[in-house]
Amino acid sequence: MSEPFRLRLSLPSQPLSVAAARNIVRSLPRTSQDVIAEIELIVSELVTNAIRHGSDHADDVIELELEASPTLVSGCVRDHGAPFTIPDGPPKDGGPGGFGLFISRTLADTLTVERSGTGNAVRFTATRTP
Repeated sequence: MSEPFRLRLSLPSQPLSVAAARNIVRSLPRTSQDVIAEIELIVSELVTNAIRHGSDHADDVIELELEASPTLVSGCVRDHGAPFTIPDGPPKDGGPGGFGLFISRTLADTLTVERSGTGNAVRFTATRTP
């Protein structure tokens, strides 16, 4: 059995980091395009949320971790933002935004948020076929 693909990367808390994160997901080895598309959307939404809500300073960084095995992709996006919970459903106010966590929760098998003294770690898993 081969070792899982693992990646840990620090990204600047800037909009260009969303595209960089998507490009990284596209490099996952031995992964179908359908799975890549789902993981790409999950990571894109989580990194966008980290930039919008998880940083107070221009020099803040977002940590992205990905691990891909033949049957599972897991990841984590860490930020320095205020505590939050993952909503049970889509936003109810009808305003713009607020769908990122809902979309991610819908696509991922699991989506959790953990709070530490320095910020949030949003973790996800998604199964895949070899």
